[in-house]
Amino acid sequence: MELIIVSGFLGSGKTTLLLSLAKHYSGMGRKVAVIENEIGRDGIDGELLKAEGLNTREIYSGCICCSLRCDLTQTLLELEREFAPDIVFMEPSGVASPNQIRQALLGYGGEIDRKTMIVVADAERLPNDRVFSLPIVQDGIRIADIMAITKTDLVDKEQVEDLERKIADVNADVALIRMNVARGTGLDGLISIIGSCEPKETVLEITAKPNAVVFAATFEMDSVDETAIAQSLTELSLKLDAGVLIGHIKAILKTKPAGYSVFSVTQRGQPAVQKGRMPSSFESCTLTINAIVYGMEEEFFKTLCADHFRVLNAEVPA
Repeated sequence: MELIIVSGFLGSGKTTLLLSLAKHYSGMGRKVAVIENEIGRDGIDGELLKAEGLNTREIYSGCICCSLRCDLTQTLLELEREFAPDIVFMEPSGVASPNQIRQALLGYGGEIDRKTMIVVADAERLPNDRVFSLPIVQDGIRIADIMAITKTDLVDKEQVEDLERKIADVNADVALIRMNVARGTGLDGLISIIGSCEPKETVLEITAKPNAVVFAATFEMDSVDETAIAQSLTELSLKLDAGVLIGHIKAILKTKPAGYSVFSVTQRGQPAVQKGRMPSSFESCTLTINAIVYGMEEEFFKTLCADHFRVLNAEVPA
């Protein structure tokens, strides 16, 4: 069994990339499974992956290194026993350090022939010195086998080249590839690198734990206004202090019978991006929010989010 971990920084496009890779290998006749790690009781990306017909096991917790060591290995063992996949793709939460994931895998007793760590980096935000110096970013670069640099179409060529030099200064052995995950540009090159690279076997010393704060909740909705939800996520990002490094404000609207719409904001004041398929009529609906940011007090952030989402006519959980 081969394990491919698609890690990376919040809002960098790792779910889209994982989905593209999983579809590629599945289309080649390989048996593919996906493990999706999210913050909170209810997942967002896992629902998106399941909607695409992929076999998914979801793990929810704040930090994969300290609270998921048993759950992660148990999930892999269950997949190996029940599904016998050729390839398992895993997308950790954006607050889980890739190096901590490697540590969590040390206790796995099953058969993994090869473990490849792909770290997805946003070329628009990562060149920022404050972002680049974050311990979670530095750990990700140091442990990566492959760095997929996304959103290269949004910045100058010189900026991408400078970022590549900075990454090489941290990890001279990492394989670099430029990508546009939404368009699929660079996917063939990445697949070629996955097949030819020699993954690291070592676990590095952890420099620091991720310093993110999290709000995760599911609301029962009285009515649905997708435009209002998208606008509300953007407005919440504007309520964050200008100095805050926003991680990701993510939401999924789920209806019965089956239907979903996913919303995301990755930068302060950025219009929410929306994906998904909603039915023309439905019986009930829920809204799940997973919001992660850096640089705020936890209780203040949770109160801010809870107060904000009351404007959506949602029943806020206690």
